Amino acid sequence: MDTFVKYPINKFNYLKLCKITNNQILHNQSGGLPKKRFIILDGISSSGKTTICNHFSKFGYKCIMGDDYTKKAFAALQRNLKNKYLPEKKKKAKFEKILGDMMVEDAISVKGKVIIDDIDQKYLIKSFDLTSVDKKMKNEIYVIIIYANFSDLARNMESRRREGQPRGMFVFNQFSKKYTKTNNSDSNKIDIINRKKFKEILLSNFKYAFENKSNLIKFSTDIFAEMDIHDDEDHYIKLRDGFKVDYFLDTTGKSKDEIFEELDKVV
Repeated sequence: MDTFVKYPINKFNYLKLCKITNNQILHNQSGGLPKKRFIILDGISSSGKTTICNHFSKFGYKCIMGDDYTKKAFAALQRNLKNKYLPEKKKKAKFEKILGDMMVEDAISVKGKVIIDDIDQKYLIKSFDLTSVDKKMKNEIYVIIIYANFSDLARNMESRRREGQPRGMFVFNQFSKKYTKTNNSDSNKIDIINRKKFKEILLSNFKYAFENKSNLIKFSTDIFAEMDIHDDEDHYIKLRDGFKVDYFLDTTGKSKDEIFEELDKVV
């Protein structure tokens, strides 16, 4: 049986890359990255996207970083606003469209291969659909989702903070919007999380982000409630419906060299 087993999620394909052995999730990933012109590197902040994006430069890919476009997109949004009431949801959608269009336009203008580093693939894919005059271009898009567990995210966030590049608690909000609870029998499951252990991670690393312990506990409760988890038991999680993924890269517990070695086998 092939390591990659495809099954549909909405109109996209999701790759089943893991199996359960002795109650532990083992990610078996090998071979298969096509020679695509565009790679979308989708992952929440502090999951290691930028390091991976830079690594692809040795394969001839130009890196386009979402962070480099945020201020320009926000300025463009503000410049075109009219003096009318605008719901926050619509404002967010306008911003994402501007951001996606800017990044995709620059990606298409590059003659060679491009890797796009951003936290959300959906508006990028929409922009490709709307911008492309060549229908074949959609077949030139390959999506890699980067996954890191709470412990690794906390470590990366603290490392960035000490380097003067802080990331806020929104990192965990991004996590809860990308993943959701599932059960042991679900072949889509990718990891096990626990609310009590998450609280311990917050207490060990991020007290400074909260006014008091009650606020910290409420934050952890809200994050897990977003994933439909309302107790301190272990729960499996899966990627939410509606995401495209051609390769799922679990960076949890892996060194840079191990991650690069894995990527080198699939490029």
